[in-house]
Amino acid sequence: MKTNKAKVMKVLLIGQNYASVINSLSIGFDQIEGIKARAISLDRFTSHYNNYGNYFYKTVSSNKGRIPYFLSKFIGFIVFLYLLIWCDLVHVYFLPSDTESKKLEHLLINLFCRRKVVTFMGSEVRVPQIASMKNPYFSEAYSNPLYEYKTETLENSHRIQELYASDNYKLVIWDVESYIDSSLFNDIRIVPHASINSFKPEEITLDSSILVVHSPSAPIAKGTAIIKAAMEEVISNFPNVTFKILEGISNSEYQRYLAQSDILVDQMVWGGYGVAAQQAMEMGKIVCAYFNEDRKVLYGPNCPIVNITKETFFERIEELILQPGYMKKIKEASVRYYQDIHHPKQVANKMKSAYLSFFYGN
Repeated sequence: MKTNKAKVMKVLLIGQNYASVINSLSIGFDQIEGIKARAISLDRFTSHYNNYGNYFYKTVSSNKGRIPYFLSKFIGFIVFLYLLIWCDLVHVYFLPSDTESKKLEHLLINLFCRRKVVTFMGSEVRVPQIASMKNPYFSEAYSNPLYEYKTETLENSHRIQELYASDNYKLVIWDVESYIDSSLFNDIRIVPHASINSFKPEEITLDSSILVVHSPSAPIAKGTAIIKAAMEEVISNFPNVTFKILEGISNSEYQRYLAQSDILVDQMVWGGYGVAAQQAMEMGKIVCAYFNEDRKVLYGPNCPIVNITKETFFERIEELILQPGYMKKIKEASVRYYQDIHHPKQVANKMKSAYLSFFYGN
C-alpha cells in the first residue's frame, strides 16, 4: 500500500455502524478534498435503525435465507480483499473478534495494511469501576440484573484495547478517553462522531404546546424509568406538555416524531449524549441529558445540551416551559453546535487531520 500525501488518500471504513456513524463519516469524506472513502459491512445483521446508503458493499440479512446470505458473504469477502489492496488506510469502528469470520477479517487487515486506525464508541471499552467513580447514577444501573451491557468489565475493556494496540492501531475516540489505557496507546486523537438526518432540520418556531420525546433503546442504561416518573410530574403541572416514548416504530416514524418535538430527553445514566441527541440538535431541538464534569470540558462552553439529573429534572424542564424565548435560543444554539461539531464535513476534516498526523507527520 503505497501512498503520497500530495495524492488522494484512500480510506476503507469497516466495523460496527453504530447509529450510522460509519455511513455518516463516509458522507463527510465525499464532501472534502484529499480523501476517497469506501465503507463496507460484512455483518450478518444490519439494524433497520441505521443508514447504510453510502456503503460500498454490505451483506444481506440472514432472514433472507441461508444461501443468499452465504453467497452475499462470499462476495463480500472478495470485495473486502479488493478494498484492502486498494486502500492506503483502514479505519475500524470496533470489529469484534469472537467468531472465526471476524478473526479472519482481523488477520487480513493485519496482512494487507500498515496504516490502521480504530475507534471505540463506548460500551466495548467502558469500565464500570471508572464510570462509577465519576458518575453517581451509573453504579445503580449497572447493578441492575437487566442492565443491557453486562459485557462492560475491566477485563473485557483491557482485552479489546490490547488486541488493537498489539496490532499497532492508532486510536481516534470521542468521549471514552477515561477508559483508555494510555500505556497501550501513546498516540490518541479526539474527534467527534458524525451524524446526519434523513429529515431536513425544520424552521424553528414557537408554539404553546410542547412535545417531549424519549427513545428507550436501552431502558436501564438510559434511565427510562427515571425519565417517565419525572415527566409524570411535569405533565401534572403543565397541561400544555405532551410526553411520547418512541419505541417499536420504524426509523422513518421515529424521525417524524423527532421533527415534531420540542425536547428530546436523551439519557440520565451514562453521563454523556449520543447520536440521537446529535440528530435532534441538527433539527433544532432542545436536548436534555445528564453528563459529568469531564464531559462538560470535552463538549465545550458552546454545548447547548441542558444538563439534568434525577434531582433537578423538574426544575430544568420548568425553566424551559416558562421561558419560550429561552427555548428558542437553545434551539438555535443546537443547530449551531451540530454544524460546528457533528456535521459530517466538519468531522471528516478533523479525521483527515488525525490521519495525516498519525502517518504523514502533518
